[in-house]
Amino acid sequence: MEDDRPQDPWAARRDLYEHVPAAVGGSLVGGDQTGVSGGSVGGDVVLGTKVEHHYRFGATTHISGNIPPAELDQLALEFAGYEELVHPLRDRLREERVLVLYGAPFTGRRSAALMLLRSLDAVPVRAIDPNTRPTALLDEVNGDQHGYLVSDLVTGRENPLRDIDLWAVRDVLRKKGAYLVITVDLLAILRGVDTVSWQPPSPQAVLRSHLHALVDDPQRERELLALDLSREFLDRDDHQLREAAQFAKALAGHADGTITREKLADVGPELVREQVREWFGDDETLLRDRAFLISLAAFDEAAYALTAELSDTLYAEFQRTEDAGREPQVGIFGTSITKRLRLARAVEYRKEEHTEWGPVFQRMARFQEPRASVEVLREVWTSHPSARPALLAWLRKLAQDGRPLVRTRAAVTAAVLAQTDLPSAMALLIEGWAKSKVYRDCLVAANALAAAHAIGAPNIPQILRSWCDEEAGPRLRWTAIRAYALVWDPVSRVGFRAGMS
Repeated sequence: MEDDRPQDPWAARRDLYEHVPAAVGGSLVGGDQTGVSGGSVGGDVVLGTKVEHHYRFGATTHISGNIPPAELDQLALEFAGYEELVHPLRDRLREERVLVLYGAPFTGRRSAALMLLRSLDAVPVRAIDPNTRPTALLDEVNGDQHGYLVSDLVTGRENPLRDIDLWAVRDVLRKKGAYLVITVDLLAILRGVDTVSWQPPSPQAVLRSHLHALVDDPQRERELLALDLSREFLDRDDHQLREAAQFAKALAGHADGTITREKLADVGPELVREQVREWFGDDETLLRDRAFLISLAAFDEAAYALTAELSDTLYAEFQRTEDAGREPQVGIFGTSITKRLRLARAVEYRKEEHTEWGPVFQRMARFQEPRASVEVLREVWTSHPSARPALLAWLRKLAQDGRPLVRTRAAVTAAVLAQTDLPSAMALLIEGWAKSKVYRDCLVAANALAAAHAIGAPNIPQILRSWCDEEAGPRLRWTAIRAYALVWDPVSRVGFRAGMS
């Protein structure tokens, strides 16, 4: 590169400190190593599987069949919010015979539907295949049952759920004294359908109701809810209901001695890992969505537009891996911010961002669960090695980007990879940057090594010492000196040293 000259050390240090994500930033400025090396759940039981375990019914069934009465009885013991949320809907279902519950995933719509049918004595309940076309619902309600349920009916532009479909079903149900409840999510294609917007109970209420069903000892329940982990959980409102149920199960295990406090504290991290494994281990998550998840992991708490832009760059790299002879194609439109953030369990917010032109307000995005970003990078790097060529090419492009934030995040991402698998990260990425003839690459390598040491990657001091030897070469020595300046900051004194001791 022409005019290649190293960035001023203080400016480089400022860029690193300003653009590092919070999950690593605590280590850089003497705080706790939150979200990197794991450990404490802090009451934050946030992620889980795609099946709502506490409702006992999978997201998709492929045949119709009766739901076992014992499961309905158990659900009645666990369900929270019946009086204020479900009971008021009974008269409407009794009158209309068909009810469409509309709401977000994992908010208890299935459970509410089952409790509603049970309240009208419409049992046994027959679960209808959600892949049934809306025009074929009439054929599914001709049996002897008095209660029918369709969980998350699959709709599309070619097969929307229409009011005329429900009119035909309603007439049949009225004649036989039966009822049907259909649950749909926020992306369902509806035509003229009058829905009921489902407002779920609070996670706190679900935790208490499930704990009561499992323990059935008011005094012991109060003691369990008084634990530090429980209080921290109850203080937050962004948990999914299934997570509250899972945490209640763990508390009950702690009560009977089968789960130690250490295992109880590990519930949160384990649920994070399980969710991340699902994102990258099943066939339901699209490749472009997976690229977005990885980009969000690298650019957590950064501008959404930047994350989306660079996720499409990664998506193109993935396409080259899957089909090397084909030119990558990235659709310009058609992506939904709402859908993407919901898939990623992420939130959108506005925040002032400092730039070289002054502060500006940006639309930012971050994972709800701080641990998710690191777990995503670890899962992709260690469990899906076929993704490595694309990920490496992407990170090398990020290191060449003109934006300091992008280069810093490339370094931090490499640091996480080094903590997970030091030999591979060094050989495939960091050493290449450190030996580059471009000072910008060397600085990214220095930042990566300093951040890696901050989050607990092994053997970084030995690597820096070896790079200071005369035979190591000028670029490696330059990189090591820059890394040392970050690791042992003589000005802040509490910089990396506090996070690395």
